[in-house]
Amino acid sequence: MIDSYSIYETSKDRYWIKTASGIPLHLHKDHKNYGLSKPAIDLLLKDIAFNYPDDAGMLEQPDKSLCYQIYQVSEEYPIIPTLPDEFFEDMIQWDLCYRLASDPLWREEQKQHIQCVIDFINSNGAKWVDLMINGASDREEMKKWDVDKTPDDIVQLLFPLYRQMSNIQNNFAYILYRFSVSVSITLPLLFVLGKIDVDQFVDAYYYLHPEGKDDNPKKREKWKILDRQRILNGQEFIQIIGQP
Repeated sequence: MIDSYSIYETSKDRYWIKTASGIPLHLHKDHKNYGLSKPAIDLLLKDIAFNYPDDAGMLEQPDKSLCYQIYQVSEEYPIIPTLPDEFFEDMIQWDLCYRLASDPLWREEQKQHIQCVIDFINSNGAKWVDLMINGASDREEMKKWDVDKTPDDIVQLLFPLYRQMSNIQNNFAYILYRFSVSVSITLPLLFVLGKIDVDQFVDAYYYLHPEGKDDNPKKREKWKILDRQRILNGQEFIQIIGQP
């Protein structure tokens, strides 16, 4: 499939990709498309091939590729600012790392598979908690329904870590947040900053996923292997495009 795409130069030593029909891969309308270095382009093509092994190079929006998603929102000069503080302050209130399932047996399963988060929280001056699922639609509704907030000591531990991320790291964390169906902002934050590894990240989000309980274990393990590689490709990609 790599051969069915072609690359072209956007400026000196910077490149982008065209489909087999000669159409450039789609980018956000405000994207400046300075282009990517040759190593970054090579990895992007490799990641697209990994995610679409049967494609003939016709896809204009290979959204399964985290590398492609990263370039849509990031480049040498990010086209969007760092996500606002309010984003983290909101998402932490719905974070399923602190709101496990109501089923007691499944809750214990989940707890075992987020032990990396529990250990990080408890060993850094805060205390992990398990609150009720937050069914409110926003923070105002949380107040109205008297939904318990994620404790301040957890927020105060994680928020400075969130603020220390570079723009590229911030965007990658957001992409991973969407990738993991918004189950947790803590997991991508800790992974991007190297506090947990890729296996801990993938394992945790599969058990927090609303459908995780009903997944066939063999199918789940297969998906975890695929997602692990997708995330590793994305991690390598941000390192490449973050170089001067």
